[in-house]
Amino acid sequence: MLSVSPNPLILDGGGTQVLGIQIDDAPAFEGFTLELGYDAERLAVTALEAGALIAAPGASLTLESGSEPGLLRIGYARSEAPDGAPGSESDGERAGRPQDGGPLVMITLAPLAVSEGPIAITIGPSELRLTDGTTVELPASRAEVLVQSAPDPESLAAFEAQAEGLIASAQSGGPGLGRTLRAAFSDLGHRLGILEPGPRVVWLGLLGLALIVVALGWSYGRRPLASDAASARADDRA
Repeated sequence: MLSVSPNPLILDGGGTQVLGIQIDDAPAFEGFTLELGYDAERLAVTALEAGALIAAPGASLTLESGSEPGLLRIGYARSEAPDGAPGSESDGERAGRPQDGGPLVMITLAPLAVSEGPIAITIGPSELRLTDGTTVELPASRAEVLVQSAPDPESLAAFEAQAEGLIASAQSGGPGLGRTLRAAFSDLGHRLGILEPGPRVVWLGLLGLALIVVALGWSYGRRPLASDAASARADDRA
């Protein structure tokens, strides 16, 4: 029922690749949990994003670090259903719950060290929570990754920092600032009826926020202090 794409996935030191976990022929569901296992000495998970099947308002994607490096637990829960669903649809569709098939999770992987051969990424144990409250165990799945070349020192440091930030945010109860902002832009896009925003749109949004902060700081810095203003008024009266 679960599949991974691309498989095999090839990484080189120059950048990251996205590994997609998909589900096929699923009944209407409202949540899932799955465990991701990987070689933490050669691979880093630097980002996590909801797939198109579940990326909608009212959905939340969670991340928990495992008891050892290279083990992550990914969860999904839908807290509310969209309004105005047609009454002629099935129960799952009427409740706005995902079903059938499509991308569940998009995982960004970065290379840390060269692998002598293909290394395995395992998906499972996994569990699907259906709309009637029952759960279904999903068969385990796996993918193979080949790291052809190691990153340069600067890229390696960046990959490790991104991975540590993702794990730290998981330990504090959330999947990280990048994921939060992506979810916010995604929710706004859905509400406005536009396409799912890509990473470029997210980072442009971040740039816009930074420019606003700089402008506010510059404006505040131009304001005279209260004491200076009082001195100026006293000089004018004199």
